Amino acid sequence: MSINREREGLSPLLTEDDLAARWQVSPKTLQAARSQGRLVQFLKIGRTVRYRVADVIAFESARAVPHPALPPMASGGAKAPRSQAYSSRNATEIPAAQPRPKPEVSK
Repeated sequence: MSINREREGLSPLLTEDDLAARWQVSPKTLQAARSQGRLVQFLKIGRTVRYRVADVIAFESARAVPHPALPPMASGGAKAPRSQAYSSRNATEIPAAQPRPKPEVSK
């Protein structure tokens, strides 16, 4: 008897191999992290381990690290304005690199 988990209002489940492939790690890495309590909540059904997709997504979202050099995205999905230092209109205002002076040679 096959149950469609989504039709029943339940989150789909991932196997250990599915999650390992998603995160590009070995199943042994998942097993070690799980035994240390450093991993997403899991279900143990008999000898099998399953992960709810909703739990995995929440776990990933909670650990997302924004890039420090990029401004946060504006609301509504629009792109944040570019920094003026990198604007094509201000390209001529950025000073050109100065040539290095030649070292003096002592005779």
